[in-house]
Amino acid sequence: MNDDSPNSEGTPPLEPPAPPHTPVQDDGDWDSADSSAPGEPLPVTETVPAIPPEAVERSRWALQIWFGILVIFGIGGLLLGQQELALLVAVSGVIVAAHAADFHSRFSLLYRTVSFALIALCGSTLVAMAAYFRLAPPAGLAGVIVPALSLVSGLLMFATGIPAVGMSLAHALFGARGDSHSYRLAARLTLFGFLIAVPGWFAVQPMFDRAQDMNALFEHLSLGGAVFGYVILALAAVGFLVRRDLRSTLDRLGITRLGTRDLLLIALGVPLLFALNFAGEWGQHHWFPALAASDNRINQALAGALDKRAMIALALTAGIGEEITLRGALQPKLGLVLTSLFFAALHVQYSWYGMALIFALGMVLGVIRKRSNTTTAMIVHAAYDLLALLAT
Repeated sequence: MNDDSPNSEGTPPLEPPAPPHTPVQDDGDWDSADSSAPGEPLPVTETVPAIPPEAVERSRWALQIWFGILVIFGIGGLLLGQQELALLVAVSGVIVAAHAADFHSRFSLLYRTVSFALIALCGSTLVAMAAYFRLAPPAGLAGVIVPALSLVSGLLMFATGIPAVGMSLAHALFGARGDSHSYRLAARLTLFGFLIAVPGWFAVQPMFDRAQDMNALFEHLSLGGAVFGYVILALAAVGFLVRRDLRSTLDRLGITRLGTRDLLLIALGVPLLFALNFAGEWGQHHWFPALAASDNRINQALAGALDKRAMIALALTAGIGEEITLRGALQPKLGLVLTSLFFAALHVQYSWYGMALIFALGMVLGVIRKRSNTTTAMIVHAAYDLLALLAT
């Protein structure tokens, strides 16, 4: 999800880190680490060459630019009622602080403060969900398992604040070797996304079972601004300006011009997603009609709450935002399968069958990103979502 190389091509880092902290060396090759398993282990940099004063000054300028981006889009998101944009920008700020702390001790206190707050928020959310499920337990055996799982997940999130645990998690998810604030942070955020999926699914399902609540939720969707939040998050994740210049950032994210082969993949990819979705829905209607009715009700409510302009905004938000963040920034480090699972875990509004189908769709988009680029995956995803919304 990030690049922890102090010698990466692009804007030089702030200054050499103070011992004993040892950053992770990343070769910057976004494609070589993209596989169905975590990325290849990365060699460790034991020493960092001195950074010239002009390089330090350029990095300070980069952080000033980032501060402006975070303030403008963060406050702007709150003022415009774009809560998702504001949240994504806030997370981006923590990530930028982690990159800065990797290279200069003066940023360590700032990063440790915001990181502690983030860990506390994530862990407390899971513990609070455990308490909620104790008061309103799901039916059957889930009423025992889900509260216990939520509590254990919350304690695990708190444990990631221990550096050794964070390092081990980064190694398990990303194959990272050595120590890095930004890798540990990326591992925590990824783990939280996985841990929140099960309790989150049980928490939102009752809401989507009630048509009145579901319609009210979709009527208050904030669209348009979130795509900027996802782009900012992806740029922060790969260290734009702090570690990389614009060209190497786009290369790392897989944003490139389209060639003839890419256009062919787009022409094939959109029908392939529709064919896969049709086959999956046929199986769902045939074997799990109740789940099919539930998922169809959600799709109908979503499409009914949107006019054509809103449908275009939603398709662009999903196509551009999700692809640049997940397939662009995360997949080269986390791998194809785990990224597709993470993608499915974000769609807790659907039944377990619907999430499994989304996992399959994510695998196709991941293969397109791996064999081609993120730009192609963006267009395929956005076109598919828009056509699916119009056809609902």
